[in-house]
Amino acid sequence: MALIFGDDMVRIDGVCGVDEAMPLLEFLQTNGAARIDMRTCTHLHSAALQVLMVAAIRVAVLPEEEFLGRWLTPMLGSGPGNDR
Repeated sequence: MALIFGDDMVRIDGVCGVDEAMPLLEFLQTNGAARIDMRTCTHLHSAALQVLMVAAIRVAVLPEEEFLGRWLTPMLGSGPGNDR
């Protein structure tokens, strides 16, 4: 599983597939102040992206993978509340 849950943080490690969308949603619904660390994310399924966009989650760290980071920045990486 690509999701690593902490108290108020979830980290996406490697490939985040469609199977992770529901656990991600459930975590975010119960942890309203949660942030996300996507540093080591290499692929994000569109279902997981939709969860992140609807939840308006705070992104602590965008992916280091250049293409993915560049692609996600306009959707998740800018705006109030994001650390980067």
